[in-house]
Amino acid sequence: MGENKEKRAAGCRLTVSDVCGNRAVALENDAVRAGILVGWGLTVYELVDKASGVDFMFRERLGLERTRGGLPSWPNPQGVFWDSFIGGWFELFPNAGKACEWNGTVYPQHGEILQCPWEMAVEEDTPERVRVRFTVRTRRTPFRVTRTMEIRAGRPCLYTEERIENLCPVPQKYLWGHHFTIGGDFLNENCRIDLAPSRLYAEPGAQNAASQLRAGGEGTLRAMPGVSGGTVDERPFPARDSHIREMLFAAEMDGCWAAATDQARGLGVALAWDPAVWPAMWLWKEACASRGFPFYGDTYALSFEPQVSATPRLADACADGTAAELPGWGERTAWITVAVSRGAAGAAGVLRDGTVLPAKN
Repeated sequence: MGENKEKRAAGCRLTVSDVCGNRAVALENDAVRAGILVGWGLTVYELVDKASGVDFMFRERLGLERTRGGLPSWPNPQGVFWDSFIGGWFELFPNAGKACEWNGTVYPQHGEILQCPWEMAVEEDTPERVRVRFTVRTRRTPFRVTRTMEIRAGRPCLYTEERIENLCPVPQKYLWGHHFTIGGDFLNENCRIDLAPSRLYAEPGAQNAASQLRAGGEGTLRAMPGVSGGTVDERPFPARDSHIREMLFAAEMDGCWAAATDQARGLGVALAWDPAVWPAMWLWKEACASRGFPFYGDTYALSFEPQVSATPRLADACADGTAAELPGWGERTAWITVAVSRGAAGAAGVLRDGTVLPAKN
């Protein structure tokens, strides 16, 4: 497949390896390294800033050992997601939330592709650029997903382009998103969250006892309705001992980007994504609040999740008209850029080329 085994000391490079029995690849330049499990859902399990040694990615408590296989101890109607969850950056398709029945079958929690092995082909491997194409076909549904990931010399960024294809003549409804989960060496109470201007609302339904926010309350990142009245500034990430757990949904985004900045270290990670495909975003905050399965009070994580819809389950999104559709034999393309940033100010915007615009307040 044209994989370059040569060990370059500088510039962009590609390394193919085995991680816990799974084929893996590292894409790196002099600024960043991205570790990707090709054999396990194309999960980006590490994103390391080389200057500081900080890994931005959240890793679940059992780590990559969960990818070695084995049967779940008990069947779960939601699927095997939680039995094999490892954290990191993974993809949700063609369902995004919990399992649901639609179109004559069950769509498992978070979709079909997050634990599948992908095919891999190297398109370019030079000191100036490494570009690799990955492909997978869904099993219950008639889709093919192609993701191309690229790293460029001199840029602390990972560039992603994607294409989904409907491989049958019948139009297909779908949800599609990415679950970019931050934690590890990076996340702490000095971190500030920034988002594109949005209509933001807290998870509806029963009041979450671990949330600062009123269930279903609408506002902005700086001022969300609090459970006890007044407003809550959602930009500071809560400390571990706060035991806060929150799920928020962003819609009507003016530009599509998100960033987290450790203001004490002047180090951050940021995303920009295709607004034509992912006009919504989900924001998950977990500060050691969930005491039972699967987190047991020891999960400290933040997720930015670009999404087709603010409605999590495919069946519900079809009912409320927010699901997307591919015509027979149709296709759709999209892009995401991830960038490491320097500076303590936070972000006022993130561009497709990975430029992070500093906040002024």
